[in-house]
Amino acid sequence: MTTHLPLSRRQILVGGLIAGVLATGGVYVSSADVSGYFKAMLAHDLPGVKISDTAVHAFTEDCMKVRPESFALKLKALSMACRIAGYDVVKTATGDSWEYEKTHRFFLTLFLISTDFFELPDPRARELNYVGAPIACGNPFAQFEHA
Repeated sequence: MTTHLPLSRRQILVGGLIAGVLATGGVYVSSADVSGYFKAMLAHDLPGVKISDTAVHAFTEDCMKVRPESFALKLKALSMACRIAGYDVVKTATGDSWEYEKTHRFFLTLFLISTDFFELPDPRARELNYVGAPIACGNPFAQFEHA
């Protein structure tokens, strides 16, 4: 005995297309790496400043060396949220969270002192170079006496 599906060929094709689009979107969102959040944050906070993907990835690697694995998972979730809705929505969604604001300020400051941002006359004129996390005093304006 043969039974016919109550779905037409058109309905099956449209359903398959929707499933394919959703799967592709899911793969795109889940492929976000932890540096995606930093890239979105820096593009938002430093408009017009040229920052290479290499610099963002190097900064992310240095940051993750001293952070627990749970922080990487949180950062990946933020990166995926930035891919879905954009950085502005993520920042708005965090509201007035002092913990988020403190973390945001820390990483922005760390990135700025880890590059040649303060040494350039105009940071928008050329791409920033990532020089690495500061070892001792991170103040780029500090003047030390030589012994």
